[in-house]
Amino acid sequence: MGKLLVHVIQVEARMPFIRSDEAVVYDIHGAHFTSYVSASTGSRDLAAWRGEIPAGTVAPVHTISHEEVFYVLSGRPTGPRGCGS
Repeated sequence: MGKLLVHVIQVEARMPFIRSDEAVVYDIHGAHFTSYVSASTGSRDLAAWRGEIPAGTVAPVHTISHEEVFYVLSGRPTGPRGCGS
């Protein structure tokens, strides 16, 4: 087998490091959201949130401007367009 050579290039931009106790917390529409990555922490295109949403919570009708990905730790979301199906 050959060797894998990796060259790491250091760039000027610094990646922010956010500890869980430093994250911004929002309580919106009966749900609890913690923001870990956003424009305010230096991200240009990504956001990372942890949401704790009680069963039966109904989100207000809204339109998203960017692609969203949900990683469900427990429970089962339901909604339009086959969400959770």
